[in-house]
Amino acid sequence: MKILIHYQPKARHAAFEGTRLRKTLKGQCESEEITWVDSPASEPDIAHLMSPRDEALLADMRWRHVPVIVSAFYCENDPSARFFETKAKDGTPTLSKRALRFLNHADWILVPNEELRKIAIGQGVSAPIEVAEPSVNLARFVDNAMEKDIFPRYFGIRPGQAIAVACGSYQDKTVIKRMMAIAKLCPEIQFYFFGSARGLFSTGTVAAHYNRQAPANLKFESIVEDDVYRSAQIRADYYLSLSPEHPDSVFLLEAFAAKTQVLGYGKQKKEPLLIDGKTGYLYDDVESLSEGLRSFYRGEGKSTIITAYSVAKEHALSSGAAQLRAVYEKLLENKNSKKEDIHD
Repeated sequence: MKILIHYQPKARHAAFEGTRLRKTLKGQCESEEITWVDSPASEPDIAHLMSPRDEALLADMRWRHVPVIVSAFYCENDPSARFFETKAKDGTPTLSKRALRFLNHADWILVPNEELRKIAIGQGVSAPIEVAEPSVNLARFVDNAMEKDIFPRYFGIRPGQAIAVACGSYQDKTVIKRMMAIAKLCPEIQFYFFGSARGLFSTGTVAAHYNRQAPANLKFESIVEDDVYRSAQIRADYYLSLSPEHPDSVFLLEAFAAKTQVLGYGKQKKEPLLIDGKTGYLYDDVESLSEGLRSFYRGEGKSTIITAYSVAKEHALSSGAAQLRAVYEKLLENKNSKKEDIHD
């Protein structure tokens, strides 16, 4: 069994959630001793895609009679891998026309949770959909002095400085506003927002634009190298999940694995891993979230990192690898059945 695992954002876009998901899928294949390839020319048995921008590749695979599986809604912060482009008035994320067309040409779809499966079906997705909860490579977030020091050295952070980290898309202007408001209310904490942008301007240009408006204790950054980002998650005191409009699974699980305290904005109905009072804390507005941060800064907050880390362990690479193998085998079985029907 040979699997094409494909995600290749445009050069001007920073590698972001899609790249992290691709690494996770490859790691799961390796744990199951499944061969994966990068090139469509490698004659794969199955193509595993994760971006609606790969319409041409999906069509090519279908023409070659290669089954196509799509991982959808795991990377909604990533402009190169997101499926939801707009939001309805009630806050429900809405599939773009291209994303809907792309999904309906797939043979199988994997989504992070049941809520998103229902949303996809309600918006017209007719291809088979299965819930496959996200996974995380725990080994990448082991707290050691060498890893932990990379981020402070890179950004010149003094010892003992309280750090809060958030990740997202620079297209989500409401998230940017929330980040700025929280930073203004918590001057004792240093904030870092790692994001990606799309369009005519580079991520660096967009980040620089927001930095001119930001308070001194908030830095908007492009996506940094993987070792710096991992160090940021390990070194950070707090991880902020600020967009209840879509899931934050990839970064959230990595925060759990790094044993970083998580605080979230809104109800987070599309992110069931973030449970108020168990794996993190949820707040209805910027003011209460800021007070929650200040409470932790004063040493008064009750940590949820032990429970959150146990959730990360439940979602280790191996946890989803067996399910992935089963899906691949089912697709191959269906493909072979169709061949037999043709010959008959």
